[in-house]
Amino acid sequence: MSFDVLFDRTPLAILSSRFRGIGSYVRNLLAALQQLSDAERRGLAIGVLAGFDGPDAVVPLGSAALPAPDAPAMSERRWAWQRRTALVRLLWRQRPGLVHLTEPLGTPRGSPAPRIMTCYDLLELVMHQQYLPSPLRRALAWSAAYARFASARRVLSISQATADDLMRIVGVPASRIDVVPLAADASRFRLPADGAEAARASESRARLGLGRAPYLVYVGAPDPRKNIDTLCSAFARAAVPELELVLVGRYGAGEQRFVDRCLDAVGRPAAIRLLGFVPDAEIPAVYQGASALCFATSYEGFGLPVLEAMLCGCPVIASRHTSLAEIAGDAALYVPPRDEPALCDAIRRIAREPTLGAELRAGGLAQAARFSWRSTALGTVESYARALIRRSPRAKLHSCSIRPRSARARAPTRVRSASASFAARQPRGSAAGPPAHASRATSPTVRGTERRMKPGEAFLSSTRRRFLAHCCSTNELPRRRALPWNAW
Repeated sequence: MSFDVLFDRTPLAILSSRFRGIGSYVRNLLAALQQLSDAERRGLAIGVLAGFDGPDAVVPLGSAALPAPDAPAMSERRWAWQRRTALVRLLWRQRPGLVHLTEPLGTPRGSPAPRIMTCYDLLELVMHQQYLPSPLRRALAWSAAYARFASARRVLSISQATADDLMRIVGVPASRIDVVPLAADASRFRLPADGAEAARASESRARLGLGRAPYLVYVGAPDPRKNIDTLCSAFARAAVPELELVLVGRYGAGEQRFVDRCLDAVGRPAAIRLLGFVPDAEIPAVYQGASALCFATSYEGFGLPVLEAMLCGCPVIASRHTSLAEIAGDAALYVPPRDEPALCDAIRRIAREPTLGAELRAGGLAQAARFSWRSTALGTVESYARALIRRSPRAKLHSCSIRPRSARARAPTRVRSASASFAARQPRGSAAGPPAHASRATSPTVRGTERRMKPGEAFLSSTRRRFLAHCCSTNELPRRRALPWNAW
């Protein structure tokens, strides 16, 4: 069976994606696409890429199932290698009209299927001082981002802030970017429906050792951009009696050492607790019992914990940077990132002003209701339809106003006609000079005539200029020959 679109479910095979934001995106979007009617899916035949080989590697959308949370995981290195090798062979056999890659890592090259990519953020390029201090590593990261996103037929951006970064840093034109916001799973993240659910939530918090005292919560990884050190310092400085700070997340060895250094810097107060990994089923109970979610980060592609907390009636302390302002709207208490006194003051206000907490709860519930996975699925299908328009050269000309590759590669030929409207029927530029689009592919010589550049020469020169403009202006990159545009 041939498919118009293949949806990539394989990121759930690696632990680094399964239990974090990308895994949540894949699971919820796949479920939302399955719930759409055939008319809402525009009649597109959508398949699911469940593996890299075997008879069950590609399955129809309706019969696709999610792997169990405790299913065996693949190493990230082996998974990326499979995407670059076995996935290419699979796409050559299947020949889908489009493949939607939900994980940028390991983007296959040499595939016959055009790609639509989901871009979550450009963290390393935006905050290169913290993540990529080496100019060489920054140049390689930029080249990889360019090869992934600039060559894709369309790019799905999960926020307007990420779309702005794609245009500003990578140079992806706005005409090929679709902003499709995410959402939280409203079936799990919600207020208790009755007394029985509230009692079960209290039992879950009791098993985790919560509920004896009011607490603030942070959910996520302790990346440098998350400002865990500022949060710990501000909480210790606030010194609110009987208030706890709870850190939730699956930490690796390096992340645990970073958190230990943050706690050592403030004297390891007993009021700061590390819960570690908490099952997804118990996260809503943690939000429901919290006085506030502290999420004053420096960079977020979307900030999914903000929506999850709001749906559970938990007030939010956040920063206005990047996407958080467009996600939280007017329903959060904003502080500048890495501003310890401001965050300390916000913590004290949450603890001492019950009316402020009530206002933030009500505003958060209304704000979070504006986002749904159904809207995300509909926006994704709309992007599929726009990408598939370009399958036909005639659709290119009339729908996208883009000349087919053959029209760009060959000079227009004069069409012979015996009709009286001979001149009016000539292709543009055939008699009255070069075509309108030829100025991008020609350059004047010394004698004033024009020569045609070699195929790709103008493209590569503009790519090198954009590469140097980004890397050389950010931090003393040596002014030597730029790396190839398709460095991987």
